[in-house]
Amino acid sequence: MESKKDIRKRVLIERKSIKKEEWTEKSCRIYEKVIGHPLFLNSEEIYCYIDFRNEVGTRKIVEAAWKLGKKVAVPKIMGNHMEFFYIQNFGELSQGVWGISEPDTEI
Repeated sequence: MESKKDIRKRVLIERKSIKKEEWTEKSCRIYEKVIGHPLFLNSEEIYCYIDFRNEVGTRKIVEAAWKLGKKVAVPKIMGNHMEFFYIQNFGELSQGVWGISEPDTEI
């Protein structure tokens, strides 16, 4: 059985191999599906990660939520657990654990 560490390593290699055009196209398709979904449209707030290392692009989803007046919460690693914090713009993020953008709770 493949270990969690091995799975992460394999998936990262696969994501790195995706060409920019393909990543953009796939991220756009996901964006369109998300922002058109009734759960997104009817929500007052969303919880979303900030993309990192060729993960599905989420910034356009976050921006769409803000334009619709929704509250947006993103995760931050706090010790050995994760907490979510509301942000109102990307300027409230800083580089956190492993270089991942997360809320700057020191602001």
